[in-house]
Amino acid sequence: AKQCAKVLRGEQMEKRGGGIPTGRHKPRHRPSSAEFQAQAEVLRKQHAQKLLQKMRKEEAEQQQKLREVMDSAREQIRQREEQRHQELLEQQQERREMESQAANFDLQQRAAAEQKRLRLVEHAKQVLQQAEEERLRRRLRSR
Repeated sequence: AKQCAKVLRGEQMEKRGGGIPTGRHKPRHRPSSAEFQAQAEVLRKQHAQKLLQKMRKEEAEQQQKLREVMDSAREQIRQREEQRHQELLEQQQERREMESQAANFDLQQRAAAEQKRLRLVEHAKQVLQQAEEERLRRRLRSR
């Protein structure tokens, strides 16, 4: 096996991880573990920032959805209460009308009964008067 004394250039040098530094090509820079750790720390921070932004965005969306649900629930409750209030008002109005009709009917009944009584009294007076006249006629005839 030949020794590789041949000068590597460009991509070949990159593949082999360096080469014979001749001054024409910069030898491949091998980062130290401290540099790797620093780079990894930067990447971790970036990733954490992205995750944090994503979580905040999701949180904001959830809050918005919750707000919408609560608003819609409040609106439904308000509509139900309004409807119930309207129904109560209608019931009160109906009750007043019924009471008014009942009172009117009662007055009409009393008035009719009073008229009937007056007619009966009048009729009774007439009958008594006729009977008295008849009695007087009989007396006058018998004399």
